[in-house]
Amino acid sequence: MSTEEYLPGLIAIGAPLYDPLSGKGVGAVCFDFSVLQHSANDIKAKYKGLIRETARTLSELLPPEKSRR
Repeated sequence: MSTEEYLPGLIAIGAPLYDPLSGKGVGAVCFDFSVLQHSANDIKAKYKGLIRETARTLSELLPPEKSRR
């Protein structure tokens, strides 16, 4: 999670995607929010579990690294 670290006014929350066989990190899923409409604490409380579950589901759907070559 980052709060205005890269762009002023932007809160970002993300989670890694993992290769289903090797467990190696292969990407990430991220959602962005405006500090004008949300606080970092609210974003974390509302979306932490959802983004983790989204990343876990997407990781399970990824083809194994060998078949992506």
